[in-house]
Amino acid sequence: MPELFPYGKRHQYPGLKPADQAIWERFLTEFPMAYDSVQYNLNCGEGAQGFSHEDPSMQMMWGKLKARKIDVTAFAGDHVDIIELKPYAGPSALGQVIGYYHLYLGYVDPHADARPVIVTNAMMPDMPYLSARMGVRVIVV
Repeated sequence: MPELFPYGKRHQYPGLKPADQAIWERFLTEFPMAYDSVQYNLNCGEGAQGFSHEDPSMQMMWGKLKARKIDVTAFAGDHVDIIELKPYAGPSALGQVIGYYHLYLGYVDPHADARPVIVTNAMMPDMPYLSARMGVRVIVV
């Protein structure tokens, strides 16, 4: 389980790419009280299979390296948002965050009061309609 950090700006955000980090820092500035704490780069799901090595610890490390990773898991009281950071978010971001949302419920906390969220700098056409139909909150910063 990755480290739980207080919500706010940091020098470094584990696992975030520079473009994602820029979006996240704009979100932090715009919504300074949105959450209590966060995790970055949370592994969820089974991870990659097919790495053959005799050492079980090496197999486990490979699986964690290749596992699905949630950009930001954000906590506010008993509520958790599964956040995908995506420049110019399109339909693939919807599939990704919905997948992570279900993997979180399936592998991390099946009883979580959770929702899928995309934070982006811009949306592709049709995203407002699609995200509303799919129950995904999209925040443009």
